[in-house]
Amino acid sequence: MNELVLYFSLKYDGDFQKIYNALMNKERVDETLKVELLNKVNCNYVTIFDDNYPDKLKEINCPPFVLYYIGNLNLVKNEISLVTGTYTPSNYGLQTTDKVVKDLTLRGNVIINGMAEGIEKTALDSCINNSGKCIIFLRNGMDVSNPSFQSNLLNVIAQDKLILSEYPFPILYSIETRSKTLFSNRIMAGLSNHAIIPESNLEHNTMTVISYELEQQKDIYAIPTEIFNEQNGTNELIENGVIPYLNIKSIYKETSLEL
Repeated sequence: MNELVLYFSLKYDGDFQKIYNALMNKERVDETLKVELLNKVNCNYVTIFDDNYPDKLKEINCPPFVLYYIGNLNLVKNEISLVTGTYTPSNYGLQTTDKVVKDLTLRGNVIINGMAEGIEKTALDSCINNSGKCIIFLRNGMDVSNPSFQSNLLNVIAQDKLILSEYPFPILYSIETRSKTLFSNRIMAGLSNHAIIPESNLEHNTMTVISYELEQQKDIYAIPTEIFNEQNGTNELIENGVIPYLNIKSIYKETSLEL
């Protein structure tokens, strides 16, 4: 069964619905295509039938049939904080993100996000600078051959981190792939214990993450901002029931960290 789901995952570029349909319809395997596709894989992978498949993902709707990764897969067993937010943060957003991530890494939490510009990239940079553990989730597929990404890959591997995706190959932007990348946010939500939003304009990506966190009954925290900040979406989120994040004690009442 492992080989079967891997084959369909590669054939259909990790598309959950297409893989599901192929399995349900008992689609035949093209052995020549199978060999060709396997030769294109340049990373590790784990299927939903493997013992080391993340237990957390077995509890979500539409768990990925196959995960592709580079690095330490055991990081998914740790306590994981999803840190996401606006693509264009203010200085306040950058400072609060750095503070939040520093406190979380000192506590031993793993930081996860998709390394998008803005809050997400700042969070991962802060995590690495503070010798923390992080999971980079690639919404656009495992583009390990991209020269611009090579230095980040080598840095992550050297520091015993994890790069993860449900899509085995790079996917180009389109209306269809936009929906696929947003759909993949369910995996980050599934792996995380909670989400923290330092600053937001209520972008589609952030709101999709929040919807999956709510669906999976995870806690969501948002950092309040001043009323003159144009990016005051976190205040709106708090007004609608998201938990205010004032410091790490907002999550861990027992922490002894100096804040």
